[in-house]
Amino acid sequence: MSALKTLNEVKYDFCMRLDNLDNSGGVAVRNELKSRYRLIPGEISKHKAMLDVSYHIDSMEYVGQSGKAIHWSFMEGKDFSGVLFNASTEENQAYLAGDEIKQAIKNQWESIDKLFSALPKLPAASIVHAFIYDVIGMDQTISHIISDAKIFESSGEMVRVESLSKVQCDMSVGLYGKDSNFTSGDVYAAYVGEGLYRGRLQRVFEFRCSEACFDCRHSTSQKQLQKQGYSYYDGIITSDVETGVVGYARMTETIFSNQSQEKKSSAGVLRRFVDMKAIF
Repeated sequence: MSALKTLNEVKYDFCMRLDNLDNSGGVAVRNELKSRYRLIPGEISKHKAMLDVSYHIDSMEYVGQSGKAIHWSFMEGKDFSGVLFNASTEENQAYLAGDEIKQAIKNQWESIDKLFSALPKLPAASIVHAFIYDVIGMDQTISHIISDAKIFESSGEMVRVESLSKVQCDMSVGLYGKDSNFTSGDVYAAYVGEGLYRGRLQRVFEFRCSEACFDCRHSTSQKQLQKQGYSYYDGIITSDVETGVVGYARMTETIFSNQSQEKKSSAGVLRRFVDMKAIF
């Protein structure tokens, strides 16, 4: 992400659709979230290896079973933080192994925890949890992908991204209680070439992950409800050549809840569709 020094504020349109599927594969319940937010650059580290960023939510709209759009004004003006990085050189990798990025990531999760502590404790608010993890997840996914030289060696070939595979992520914020976590499966990415998005040159990648698993405990119930399962996801994502940030991302995820990989018991199936579009 050598172009981080040229980064200015970037606006994004975000859309997520969640379909709960019935036993026949039809849609039993549909929810949708739309948001416009801004990525705002902060301080860049020496060696240009890491950039602190903040995210500012300008608007958010929720559409439930009724099909009526509900303006979520309680989310407007809310902020949380994140980290972009460039680990493409050995010097940068050594720098990023130090304490500064550990503190930056700690600050990131603290800002998210602070945000969720102020939100209404409503079941529908869990969709905000997914939104925030998607925003941070996509931005950090592109940081990992463009930092991995192996991905560029064979155009179109899926390459295992070591730094994204089998990584555990803390989910203990918002509706989820202590020890909730998500662990990625094997993550692969392929460089498929360059293209234009809104007249800007983009590097285009495909990505996929199989057998990610999660173990989440809902902290709002008197007796914590445990939600276990696993997921598969894939999509495309682009890196804006001029700035290094996400230009466009699209992901489809299939989630099997309350089902372990060892015990193939009855499961709820949720399919998520995510679109993120930069407004340059």
